[in-house]
Order: sequence, then C-alpha cells, then structure tokens
Amino acid sequence: MRSVECEGESIDEAIAKALGTLQVERDRVEIEILADAARGLWGFGGRRARVRARLRPRVGALPDDVSREAFPAATEEAPVSTPSGATRARALVEEILGHLGVSCTVAIHEATEPGSVLLAVSGEET
Repeated sequence: MRSVECEGESIDEAIAKALGTLQVERDRVEIEILADAARGLWGFGGRRARVRARLRPRVGALPDDVSREAFPAATEEAPVSTPSGATRARALVEEILGHLGVSCTVAIHEATEPGSVLLAVSGEET
C-alpha cells in the first residue's frame, strides 16, 4: 500500500500536499496525524504539522500477492431479478433490519434496469 509523509504550516496544508503528491481525492486515503503544528515562543522553535497519507485499497481489488487466475470467471451469470432471488433479497433485508430492531415492511418493485430488483423499505421511522 502506497503512503507519503508531508509537512505544512497546518494539518490541512499537510493533508493537501499529501493528496497532491498521491494525486488522489481525500476519500481515497487514510490520514494519520504524526505531529500537530505548534508556534514557538516569539516565533522561534515552532514545529510544522506532519501527516502520513496511506492509499486505501480499491473495493474489489485483489492484494498484490494474489493473481486473477486463482479466481476463474463464472461460466454462466445467474439472473438477479428471478422471483426467488427477489424474495431472498427481501428476506435478507428484513432479517438485517430485524436484528437492528427496526420494525418495517419491505416491498419488491420492478426495477428499470434489466437483471435488477428494487426493494422499498417503509415503516414508522422511514
């Protein structure tokens, strides 16, 4: 995982420098504050802010030591919008919300994209 350490007059400036060095947006990195900026007595002996910015792994990205050949491609894609698939999806959402203590109903609606399903959650708090 790639990381850089940068300094600035403030933490925000140090973060901006790190993002510029990595050439990424803020949501793609984890920031660790190594030192906060401090002013010295009468302007002497101050210290600059220092941060370490570490790239977050991309969702679905494989680690460097794993090859794609280890995961063969599926030969046939299962449709998502089958009646049983939609029913299973609704049951899963209801189960998750039930564990969270949320009382609601989940309705299945036809989605505009082929192969997908739309679940509408409604209740007193939604």
